[in-house]
Amino acid sequence: MNVLLYRVERNLNRAYRTSEAFGVKRLLLFECIGWLSGNLFGAKNGVEIERLEQWPNSVGLLALETRYRMPISRVDWSHVHTIVIGGESTQLNLATKAEQKAIIPMYGKIGCLTAEAALAIALYEWRRNENL
Repeated sequence: MNVLLYRVERNLNRAYRTSEAFGVKRLLLFECIGWLSGNLFGAKNGVEIERLEQWPNSVGLLALETRYRMPISRVDWSHVHTIVIGGESTQLNLATKAEQKAIIPMYGKIGCLTAEAALAIALYEWRRNENL
């Protein structure tokens, strides 16, 4: 599994740690201003980090956004190779190119989760469905 972060400006270190904890292979950064720092990122067998110059092909992409309609529980994980998460201040566009688009249902008054919280939930769902 890969993770693509779109315009995530802070908390990249937390997203990296979350990705590593769930066994993500690559962390792709698209239009992210921040960078990762610390000795964790040079660790052997760690998550590979790559900055993208252009948006990848939509096949196999799962985009998560608060304005999408399909709940994450209905995702067909057999077709997902990359989870896309947008930054808290810059949401994904409704026209974002992705094979599947889903929402993490929320019940409180907050409009969105932090990038790393959404990522943790998505990666948990991926691993849970992988073992069904």
